Amino acid sequence: MRVLVNPLASKTGGGTTYLENFLQYIQEKDTGIEFTILLSSVYHRNFIDQDYTRFKKWIVRMPRPAILRIAWEQFVLPILLLRSKYDVIFNLSDFTPIIMRKKDVVLVRNTNIYFDDFSGIQAHSFQRLKTYAQKILANLSILKAKWRIFPSLSMYELVNNSIHGKINRNYSIIHYGVSRDLFNESIIKEDNYRERCERYILYVSNFAEHKNHKRLIEAFRMVKKRKEKIKLILIGDIPKAKMIKKRLINRLEKRWSVAGRMDSEEGIEFLGHIDKSRLPEFYSRAEIFVFPSIRESF
Repeated sequence: MRVLVNPLASKTGGGTTYLENFLQYIQEKDTGIEFTILLSSVYHRNFIDQDYTRFKKWIVRMPRPAILRIAWEQFVLPILLLRSKYDVIFNLSDFTPIIMRKKDVVLVRNTNIYFDDFSGIQAHSFQRLKTYAQKILANLSILKAKWRIFPSLSMYELVNNSIHGKINRNYSIIHYGVSRDLFNESIIKEDNYRERCERYILYVSNFAEHKNHKRLIEAFRMVKKRKEKIKLILIGDIPKAKMIKKRLINRLEKRWSVAGRMDSEEGIEFLGHIDKSRLPEFYSRAEIFVFPSIRESF
């Protein structure tokens, strides 16, 4: 069997983590399936540079804006695949080319497009229109797909309600896994590690508005008013590409310097992006991990 994996919509965050874990799995396991991975020359440079041996890489150039990228996937990609002999197209993020007649599998993971009320998110008219168009395209992709994969039962129910209960077969619920190589007990090297470092609350994610980090900072200020000797450490990328998120950058950079150093008055430390190999140490030493997101697929 020949399978083409399409991760073009997986550019940051959980999408790239899923892609990385998926590639590692098929690199280590002899599945008997011939995989080809469709990679963007712009967004997937880290994967392009990796020396993989169990699958082929198909590198493409595509537009940067999301709307143009989706149009490229819908109209250009099917033309490129006309003479291909792939048996299955595995789409890692919500959309599949509607006009393509090949068998396809869709991983459904974007919750934002299924919330019409935009509660907790400041969205202008263009953002609302784009989200509505993405929702229609995602629903059409899900109905067309030969098989659907959902990362949780709640995500399945959310999507199924959106399309009036039409997904009653040909789907799987496969939860996101945990990297046992990265997260294990050996990272705690001292029995009294917590007493040897400052107490802190930990946040690890990006700073898209639905992650609700603003409310976390407000709650932390209330904690500090009680004279608690504790810090708030924020780890994650600031998404600079989208116009709607520029306000987040301005809000964060007004409070923290470009270097992301300590706000000594409030006890908030913004570390930005850090290598994932360092995350276990931050998790293990934290007093508590807080994830205040209002919309997640898992």
